[in-house]
Formats: sequence, C-alpha cells, structure tokens
Amino acid sequence: MNKALSPYCLAKGIPTMKKLSTRLAAAVTAAILMLIGFSGCVDDDPNNPVIMTAGNFQMHEFDFMLAFTSDEYYNYYTYGAWTPEEYFNRILNTATERAVALNYAKKNKIELSETELADIEKQLEASFAAIEEEYRGKVDEAITGEKEITEEAHRLIEKDLGYDIESYKKYIRTSMINSAVIEKIRDRLGDDIELTESDVKKHIADIMLKYKNTTSFTDFVDKYNDFLKGGSTEPYLVNEDCFTVGQLLLSFDEGGKDAAHTAEASIDADLNEGFTVESFYGLISEFGQDENMKKDRYIDWGYVVHDSLTPSYSNGFVYAAKNLIEDTDPARGEEMPELTIFINSKGERIVKFTSDDGIHYLILNRIFPKGEIKYEEGDDIWNIAYQAAFTREVDSAYSAALKEWMEKTKVTYYYDRFKDRYDVTPEEFNGLAAIG
Repeated sequence: MNKALSPYCLAKGIPTMKKLSTRLAAAVTAAILMLIGFSGCVDDDPNNPVIMTAGNFQMHEFDFMLAFTSDEYYNYYTYGAWTPEEYFNRILNTATERAVALNYAKKNKIELSETELADIEKQLEASFAAIEEEYRGKVDEAITGEKEITEEAHRLIEKDLGYDIESYKKYIRTSMINSAVIEKIRDRLGDDIELTESDVKKHIADIMLKYKNTTSFTDFVDKYNDFLKGGSTEPYLVNEDCFTVGQLLLSFDEGGKDAAHTAEASIDADLNEGFTVESFYGLISEFGQDENMKKDRYIDWGYVVHDSLTPSYSNGFVYAAKNLIEDTDPARGEEMPELTIFINSKGERIVKFTSDDGIHYLILNRIFPKGEIKYEEGDDIWNIAYQAAFTREVDSAYSAALKEWMEKTKVTYYYDRFKDRYDVTPEEFNGLAAIG
C-alpha cells in the first residue's frame, strides 16, 4: 500500500491509496457482482477513470479513493476492526449516495456561485502553499537556489502523491466543488425545517440519556473545555456537582513581579472601594494577562472547579475558588497560599491568592448541580443544541430524499476501470474485465 497525501488535510499526512490488499479486492469482487451494469459512453481520464454513473453524473476513481481513505471508520478498517467486505460495502454505499445526490443537483441545476468557487480556489491554493512549504524543508541541503529547491520540493510532493501536482489539484478541486454542492442541497432541505423550543429540549434530553450511564465527570470536563475553546461539543450532562469561576491573572512571566505588584495595588484599591461583577470584568479586560479570559466563552462561562481538578490548576486555585462559596480551610497537612477576600454590598466575593505563576483574582461565575447543565434560550449551550438538533433533522430529510432519488436513478458500475488499483492478478477477477 502506497502512502500519499490527504486530499483535504494535506499537511496532516493522512494516507490515500494506489493499491489495496488482495483480501479487499476479493471483497470488492463479491460486492460488485451483485451491482455491476453495462457501460455506455463516458468521459475518461486514464489516470482517473469513471468508475460509476448515476443518471447523468459520472463519478471518477479518485472520488472513490477519497471516500475510502477519509471515512470516519478508515482507521477501524486499517486496524482490522472492520472486515474488508464490511468496509468496502460501506464505502460503496457512501460513494453511490454521493453520486445519486450529485445527479439530482445536476438535473436541478444546483450549482455554486462565482464567489463560492473562488473561495474553494483560495482554500485549495492555501493548502498547497502549506504543503509546498513543508516539502521545501525536506529538500536535500546540497540543493541550492530558489528555482532548484522549488523543483525538488515539487518532485518529492508528486512522488508521495502518485499524481502530478496539477492533475491532483484538478481532482481535489472537483471533489471540493461536489462536496459544496451537496451542502447546498442540504441547505435547501433545511429551508423547510423549523424547530421549536421543545425540539431543542428533546435533543438535549436524548443526548443526556445516551451518555447517562456511559460517561464520567472527566468526560464532562473534556467536553466543557472543548466548548470553552469554541468547539461545538455538547456538554449537557454534568456528572457531579461543580461550579465555574472567572480569573484575573497578573502573570509573573509577562512583566515581572514588580509590574504585577504595581498592578495589584491599583486593583486592590478599586476592589476596596466597592465593586460589581461588571466592574470586576472591566478590571480583567484592563489588567488581566490570562489569554483565555480574553475570549467570550471563558468570560461568559468560566473555568470549571472541582476537587478532582486540583492538579490541573496553579497551587491554591481550587482552594481559593471554594472560598468564593463559603469559608473553607485547607485539608489537614495541606499547605495553601494566604487568601485575601473582597466582599461587596451584595455579599459577592472576589478571592485573591498568589502562586508561582502570578497573582490571581477569582470570581464565581456559575454553579452546576449534578444533572442537566444550566442554560438559557439564546446562550452558547442553547445555540449549540439548536444547531445539533437542526443538523439531525436535516440528516433525516436528506436520508429520506436520498432514498427517493436512489429508487429513481439508474446506477452503473465500471469495475474494470479501477480494478488495476488493486493488488490482484487478472485471474482472480473471474472474467470481470470483460464487463463494463
């Protein structure tokens, strides 16, 4: 099996394939025997032959290979968790559905705009610029001169690709356009979908039920932290009681201890005069050196606090955070930093402590009892749930539409046009070369 560059994630080195195993080829033969048809006239590129037609749409071998190596279960197949028969049938179904959908788009003139095509071109050029830069670093140091280095980098790229660069770009461009067209089909199906508040709540309840007995508090923390970083992870199930805090950090690494203590004096003076939650977040904006606390989700939701997370934070962080809720002494034998507690007229607290990292000011953000995470309609959690529920409905509509299109579309497979990509002898195909 040759290793090649991933069509979509070039810099990540995800493999594509020019040869497949004998076992897989045998599975291919078994699957195709039930589905193969007779060929008509097709437009062919000898390096990327047409291997399937769905109505008037032609799918090329590169698209099949791309589906094969980019599928979410590809690693399961490579490690033997999926049999060749199972995995090939999965990819064949995926490729067939894609071809049928693209035939529908072609028939109904669903196309990309000039702007959308230009965006794809930019993505493509940016990907190749990144991979070219990477391969320039692999050029032998004995080769000098910009032109010579570039030429050698291109030679190395093409060696790994198994295609010349321009052909590879052409094939990827087509695949990217096809994927965007399918998204356009899905968008149109989504235009007819309207979700209610109960639909979103049902989605959250379904996810909670799914993970209730299979996840731990660690899973919640992982999901929550990904959510804080801007991900679309759904941290609905809080496995244990916990709470969150906002932080103003004066880092000793940024401007040194003298600068931190100068800022500390100014902040303390402001807090002693009285503060509100809003004014404290203003101080974070003015003085804070925690890069996370410059991001909306960290500001809105805060760092999660739980005893089990003590090793994840600076020494004293969890201890100080617990004192935001009630006066708490260190555990017996524990050495904890001295705390300074500021309390405003509403009884709201800010706790200050010093660690090796700097001077920390903490404020309570949210309390999460065990169970469903607290959220409000229109906030980040709600919006993620809405989008996930909406996507689920679009998936359902798309599957129903595909079923209808599949029943109405003639699909023809040309196995002999890509069988030479498989590492088997002609005799093993039992005469399939004559079909198609």
